[in-house]
Amino acid sequence: MACRADVRHENTKRKYNGGETRFFRVENVHRYFMYASWPIIPFFFYDVYVSITYKGFAELSLGSIILLINAIFVTLYTFSCHSLRHVTAGGGAECFGCVFNQSQPRSSARWGGFFRFQSALNRHHEALAWTSLSLLIFVDLYIRALGVHMFPNIILIH
Repeated sequence: MACRADVRHENTKRKYNGGETRFFRVENVHRYFMYASWPIIPFFFYDVYVSITYKGFAELSLGSIILLINAIFVTLYTFSCHSLRHVTAGGGAECFGCVFNQSQPRSSARWGGFFRFQSALNRHHEALAWTSLSLLIFVDLYIRALGVHMFPNIILIH
């Protein structure tokens, strides 16, 4: 799933060594963590569902909203990763600009909209990382505080 570039843009005299084409390279560890995070994301949304239906009927609380915000930010962080863009849109293309070329067959241009959306989301990847990390810590402390009855969970809709 590597880009087929043969020249580095920062130094045209150096050839691209194809590091993404080998199975295990240190540069690819980021991608492997992204793959490992995909199966975990549904559990965040399952926690939201359980928090809403915990007593056998729908009840929206402040804790449910906090869990939902946390799940959304973790999902946005995961799917803003540049590795996802390369896997879905750029892996088989000669260049990323080719994805937008309308003269190519429809199958290669089909990811153009996703590629642009994910590229825009990727610009905020670092901010999403810090926000989701901060929210993970806050949610964990909030749930622990509720568990030891430091304060009541505020019910918004009963």
